[in-house]
Amino acid sequence: PEDTRTGLLALGGIGPWTASLLALRGRGDPDEFLPTDLGVRHALRDLGLPSDPAAATALADTWRPWRSYALVHLWAHLDAPAPDVPAPDAPPPDTAPRSPR
Repeated sequence: PEDTRTGLLALGGIGPWTASLLALRGRGDPDEFLPTDLGVRHALRDLGLPSDPAAATALADTWRPWRSYALVHLWAHLDAPAPDVPAPDAPPPDTAPRSPR
């Protein structure tokens, strides 16, 4: 895996993010993490976790050797529907007991 990464990084236009993504998706590496990925940073922030790359990397180190799975869950968090929160000016929901029909 490291030889592949070194070879990819030697190519023009391929940086660490791309090399890691190729390892994750192409080789199925279970221990890749993309701390600079904006989606990852947003998901971490939404979850109340540190989102700057250095702190995210430190957090992800506790997930070794399965960081890729955590990464996929963070991306999936971005696709999750937002909680149903009423608008600030919406009336409270009707909570009066209903009579049986």
